[in-house]
Amino acid sequence: MQAIDYLRKQQRINRMISYEDEFPDMPDIPDTESCNQLSEEQLMEFVTELPPGCRTVFNLYVFEGKSHKEIADMLHIKEHSSTSQLHRAKYLLTKRIKEYMDYEERK
Repeated sequence: MQAIDYLRKQQRINRMISYEDEFPDMPDIPDTESCNQLSEEQLMEFVTELPPGCRTVFNLYVFEGKSHKEIADMLHIKEHSSTSQLHRAKYLLTKRIKEYMDYEERK
């Protein structure tokens, strides 16, 4: 039984490493103080700007608390696709928030 647990752990680690290699680096995350200046309305608008797949996975994961397995089952996609879509959504939101904050600072 311990050997199986070890193999499962190694598979999870390998998957996490491959995800890191697969995705581009995230842009710098704006500091917390800047994010506090962002209204909930503005943030929700940025979420609605996400591509449909990213937006659906993001909403299910973040707002409804679904796991990647549950999302995959609901949307008839692979778990890896759910993970990828969430990562992309976070990347796009972070980038959009940074652009918005930079624009606000220049005003």
